[in-house]
Amino acid sequence: MTEIKEIREGEGMFEIELSKMDPKKNADSGQVFRWLKTDEGYFFMTKNQAALAVTDGDKAVIYTENEQDELIIKNYLDLDTDYDKVRNSIDKEDEYLVKAEEYSRGIRVLRQDPWETAVSYIISQNNNIPRIKNSVAALCKDFGKKRSFEVILKDGRAVKYEWNEFPGAAQLKGADFTKYGLGYRAPYMERFVEYALEGKFEQDYLNKLFSGRSSEVPVYEKAREDLIKIYGIGKKVADCICLYGLHMVYAFPVDTWIKKIQEKHYLGAFPVEKYPDCAGILQQYMFYYERSEASQK
Repeated sequence: MTEIKEIREGEGMFEIELSKMDPKKNADSGQVFRWLKTDEGYFFMTKNQAALAVTDGDKAVIYTENEQDELIIKNYLDLDTDYDKVRNSIDKEDEYLVKAEEYSRGIRVLRQDPWETAVSYIISQNNNIPRIKNSVAALCKDFGKKRSFEVILKDGRAVKYEWNEFPGAAQLKGADFTKYGLGYRAPYMERFVEYALEGKFEQDYLNKLFSGRSSEVPVYEKAREDLIKIYGIGKKVADCICLYGLHMVYAFPVDTWIKKIQEKHYLGAFPVEKYPDCAGILQQYMFYYERSEASQK
């Protein structure tokens, strides 16, 4: 049996203020589908890495299994982005947006794996979050490499989770997607897997999308245009891939929640051009705030 390593700060463990990264808010934000509530906190997975977030007072303690994974998870959590700068960029006369940011503080637009994001959001079309999570979890269980995650917490407790990596195109080749609740989306996934196996969603393709800064509008528009050409990917899914998988923060996905917000507060259209460096982050705040408010009524 593998010995469980005690994780110390700087060796796979780090702390961050909840106002900077709140595990519960991120798990409930609607942008990710592999954050699981556990007795200890939130266990989350991205591609072939995993971590555990435990709330401790006004801080979140993030556990990874080693220093290398710690660096990957810090990047995944987008910790290099200054979210105070995002808050300060908000028009103070926009009362709704000010309230949305304040309520959602601690949410970060995570730097998710492009492939995992694309698959997840193809599945998400006209779907609800619990069903999306179930479909993604089932695909990972049946096709993803089995892994285990073991650490010792600050209070001395040893924890272990069994999990599965997100399967790649090769693993999903030939899968019967109708068995995973995909319905009419099954042909979309079949074609997308074929597309990826032809090398059209590999690193060279992604590098071309990043020929400029990810926040540059022309780069985003070209990426969106290319994605929409793929069978089964429409404007909203393309925007979700751009924002969550490629971290193009100008992208502003519009679903039924955002449509309602725009009609109620912005005369039908949010001023995206006013926030070229953070429109997608603000969209996440509005989405989370609106859904949370609705659930309390």
